[in-house]
Order: sequence, then C-alpha cells, then structure tokens
Amino acid sequence: MGAEAQIPVIDFSLAALKLGVANGASGDDQIIQDDVRTQVREACEVHGCFLLRCTESNAGSVTEDMFEGLRRLFDLPEDVKRRYQTARPYSSYKAKDPVVPLHESFGIDDAHLVESSQAFTRILWPQGNSQFCSALNGMSSRMLQLNLAMLKVIFESYQAGNRYESFAEKTCSVFR
Repeated sequence: MGAEAQIPVIDFSLAALKLGVANGASGDDQIIQDDVRTQVREACEVHGCFLLRCTESNAGSVTEDMFEGLRRLFDLPEDVKRRYQTARPYSSYKAKDPVVPLHESFGIDDAHLVESSQAFTRILWPQGNSQFCSALNGMSSRMLQLNLAMLKVIFESYQAGNRYESFAEKTCSVFR
C-alpha cells in the first residue's frame, strides 16, 4: 500500500498579517509571502483544498460568543426562524426536512456590514440581541477578511495579482 495523501495545513496567521505590506515588502516579509503563495498554489493544484490554521489572540472570545449565539439562534421556535426569508438563493432559513432531518441553516447576506447584522438580528429578536449581533458581525468580518486574503494569495501565486482588485470588488458575502 502506498502512503495516503494528507491535506496540507497552511498557517495563515502571520501570512495574513504580512499580506497588508505594501508592494516592495522587504526581506523576511517577502520570503513569508512567497512561501505561503507556493504552499497555497501547490495545495490547490495537488489536493484541490487545504486546511487553514489562523490563530489570533482575540479570536477565542469571538468564537465562543458566536457558538453561544448560534446555539440560541437554532434553539428559537421554528416559526420565529422562518421569519427570515430573502429572494436570493442560498440565503434565508433552510428548515429541517425529511430527506436531511438534522440539517438546518441560515444564509445571511453581507453580515460583515453592521446594518445587515442588525437587520437580521431584529427579525429574530425584535427586542434586540446586541451580543449575538456583535458576534455575528465580528465573525463574518474576520471570515471575509480571511477569504479575501486567501484569494489574493492565490491570484498572486499565478502572477495575476493585478486582477485581484477587480475580482474582489465583485465578491459578495453570505455567512452560513
């Protein structure tokens, strides 16, 4: 038997910070960027995916708040959850059904925008839920930032960095 291929794990913590460095990054910064670009490109080409490690000193509390908020969100009565409906595909509330009885989800458009997080929260908690709203907005903002950082690395790894900005401008965000 041959060795099983393992999905690569790429540490984006330091790399994500270095991506903000202006063109002409120096020394170690450029080496880190080049190394991450190479790892990401190779992972995508060979495996089609990779696992991302991203540690932030303040991420723990946001993550804990988000999981607690999600528990409360999915504990809401079914009729309350069904209030959230949108016309966009993959948004809205997806209820449990006989085919997939353990699955339910929400697709929240542009949750990284404070107004969108507030609007979603008001639909389900008319009296308000500032802790959930803040956690939703914070987590969504971090996820979008990380998504755009990964896209930038992929574009740059193929020497197409000049096309990243126009692509990123057209990117929409749905938090699921």
